[in-house]
Amino acid sequence: MHKTIRHRYQLEPRYGSTDLIVGAYYYQPVSQNFDAFVNGQFQSAMVENLRQAGADFRPGNSANLSVGLRYEANPKWVPQVQINVTRKSADQGALADTTDTAGTVVYLSPGITVNLVKSLSVYAFVQKSLYSSLSGYQLFPRWSGSVGASYAF
Repeated sequence: MHKTIRHRYQLEPRYGSTDLIVGAYYYQPVSQNFDAFVNGQFQSAMVENLRQAGADFRPGNSANLSVGLRYEANPKWVPQVQINVTRKSADQGALADTTDTAGTVVYLSPGITVNLVKSLSVYAFVQKSLYSSLSGYQLFPRWSGSVGASYAF
């Protein structure tokens, strides 16, 4: 297993980076029961706070794109399916692991949202890897699951 300490300074207060994060979301009904959406986000480190001179580290830029379709015939439960694409460029700097941090991954993510009461919903998703192109030695999940809740005030 390849082990790196590339984020050592980012875990300490006052050290790390200030990032610019820009995102957009578009939603469109496509029929009486189906809605489509596209969500994109770009993240880039703009300012780096270094512990000492020459100890530089800059996380690579990352971009995420999700495209999905929701079935909304019943407002109590809403199944959906998404394609998620993540692209990350290599980290940079003297403390960076520049050969093992870049890559692209594509996932298929089916899920469901269930409205329990007026303002409370729970959701569950499974994310299955469809494609990966990673540089160097990297670990990433072939699948993952998430469960959560949201409450509207």
